[in-house]
Amino acid sequence: MIRYILGGTGVLVGLLLVLMTLLPTEYLDTTLQLKNNQTQTISNGIADQAVQLKLPRDLPAGEPVLFEMTLLPAQGVNENPTATTTLEGRLDLPGVDAFPDPVSQVVYEPAQTISFRWLVTAGSDAPMPGRLWLTMIFPDSAGGETRTVLLAYPLDLGLRRVIGLTLTEAQWIGGAIAGIGLVVLLLQRRLSRFHRK
Repeated sequence: MIRYILGGTGVLVGLLLVLMTLLPTEYLDTTLQLKNNQTQTISNGIADQAVQLKLPRDLPAGEPVLFEMTLLPAQGVNENPTATTTLEGRLDLPGVDAFPDPVSQVVYEPAQTISFRWLVTAGSDAPMPGRLWLTMIFPDSAGGETRTVLLAYPLDLGLRRVIGLTLTEAQWIGGAIAGIGLVVLLLQRRLSRFHRK
């Protein structure tokens, strides 16, 4: 009887551990107002716009998760900028793989929603601290370009863990515990049949 209890408990605990690794990633949704003295000289109300961020709270090793940065449309602005202005989104997070390229540029249109999205996959080690950058690039009078940082959001993410184990470790250990519990149950069943004979 005790072996049945131990075997059944092992199967349940192992399966529970594996199931905990399959829970969906938790995301942090936040909206930041762009209030920066540097941006006040930029036309079309960029200083009054807001940025929405959708970021994971932590990273599951080996599984892609979405990073999203969205510049909301300027309020009460319908015209396009007089000069070609570019927005650059850059994901600076050492120790991960990002798709597409971590640096992306689009033409800035005040009345448009502009989104930058990346699928980020962490390895077996937690990434180094990084930043999510939003930069405005516009031509200057000398024929070059001026870059103005609108947002430099800090990223300090760890690997997602289950009772202190990485997801891969928890899956292997949970599977092993469930397997051992199942073996104990099968052996006990055979022993019970043997004793009945």
